[in-house]
Amino acid sequence: MARASERVRPHRRDQILSAATDLFRTHGFHAVGIDDIGNAAGITGPGVYRHFANKQALLVAIFDRVADDLVRQAERIEEDDDDPGSVLRQLVAHHVDFALSDRALIAVYLQEERSLPAVDRRRIRKRQRLYLEHWVQALLRVDPSLDDAAALATVHAAIHVVSSIASYEPTLDRGRLRLLLIDLAERVLVCGLPT
Repeated sequence: MARASERVRPHRRDQILSAATDLFRTHGFHAVGIDDIGNAAGITGPGVYRHFANKQALLVAIFDRVADDLVRQAERIEEDDDDPGSVLRQLVAHHVDFALSDRALIAVYLQEERSLPAVDRRRIRKRQRLYLEHWVQALLRVDPSLDDAAALATVHAAIHVVSSIASYEPTLDRGRLRLLLIDLAERVLVCGLPT
């Protein structure tokens, strides 16, 4: 059940998460204080504690939301489409759209995953493996002769091609960049197929 403060201002939690993500990306998790996050979210530092127990809880919430959203979307794609090639293309397109919209989240994950408490890191990694498994299974259905290990390596490579945009400031317009990233990721996935 949501706390009263979350029921009254559900958007405030999102504002805090967004502000924290931007600050963690720019300054690093350890250099950012609760007062900094509160100020960036338009509230006092102590006001953050109405929504999150501490700074680590904020980081966990950021990663949980991303992992859950990605898994949920992958499941929806699989439920709506029986064609494995189409499923794989939709997974790629969705991941590209996620990466373009949430570059800061990817950057924070790459920088700060080690700052998560061990139990949360294991849980989030389990959700990530579930997400990857959707990709792997789609790739294996496209070509059943591809072994599991090669499929997993190929999927990791495709996702990292897309996620690389978190490490630089793109100069291409969003439309061109989206098409380019989709094309690159699909080419990586095709490379995993036997010739």
